[in-house]
Amino acid sequence: MWKRVKKEQVLYAVLLLLPFLLSAVFYSFYPLQTAVQWNSAGEVTGTLPRAAAAFGLPALAGIGVLAAQVFAVDRLPACSRLRTACSWCLAALPALLQIVVLCLQ
Repeated sequence: MWKRVKKEQVLYAVLLLLPFLLSAVFYSFYPLQTAVQWNSAGEVTGTLPRAAAAFGLPALAGIGVLAAQVFAVDRLPACSRLRTACSWCLAALPALLQIVVLCLQ
C-alpha cells in the first residue's frame, strides 16, 4: 500500500527544489562567468560558467544535505526537536546559498 504523504514531506521536497526553481527563473541575470571565490582583498579569484553556478552549486549542496541527513541527522532520536531543527535547517541551506550567489552578482 502507498504511504500517505504528509504536508511536511511535501514542504521539505519543495524546499530542496527551491534553488533549482530560483536558478531557472533568474538564469538570465547570471553573468557568463559567475564569481564564486574571493580573496581577503575582495578580488575575484574563482569563477564558474553560468550553468554550473546556476544548477551545479545547488546540486552539490543538495547532495551534501542528503548525505548529512542520512549519516548524521537520522542518527538522532526520532522524536527529538534537535533532529527536526537540523533537518529543516539543512534543507534551507541550498536555497540560502543560491540567494547569496544571486545577490553577490
